[in-house]
Amino acid sequence: MFRSLSIPRVQGRRSVVTWLPRLIKELRAEQPAVFHAHLCSPLACKDGLFAAVLARIPAVMATAHLFPELQINRFVYAQHRFLATRVDRYIAVSHEVARRLPQTFHIPSCKINVVHNGIPLPTIDPPANTALRRILMRGTDRAIVLVTARLGRVAKIQRRRL
Repeated sequence: MFRSLSIPRVQGRRSVVTWLPRLIKELRAEQPAVFHAHLCSPLACKDGLFAAVLARIPAVMATAHLFPELQINRFVYAQHRFLATRVDRYIAVSHEVARRLPQTFHIPSCKINVVHNGIPLPTIDPPANTALRRILMRGTDRAIVLVTARLGRVAKIQRRRL
């Protein structure tokens, strides 16, 4: 049976001290086969990954979506080096993210797969709507490009020394 459990966001080190043991206990009780973390930056969900590793979840994976410029102190670097040895698979949503993960955290390349956001669509040949084209393009022959995306508020990632 498939069941998804969402892990709430934790803010502040004090919260982690009480939250982490509780999450480890809950994960051990739940006994999931897979723990999958979505990282909006490489440093996101680090504590959740630690909990999954310490709870001995059989498969621990992380999807890295972004890779902003980071200034990482030795302690955070050591934590990620440890996680790199324990996380089973990293999914990078671009080749650039896949290139930077081993460069920054020495994650073995064999643990990284690229899975692009989006899906290939079949080529379609829509009927020409010359009246609409004339309105949109003001009489030019330039290409019309459609971009589809999920529009939603994204938390601002602050550049700070960690």
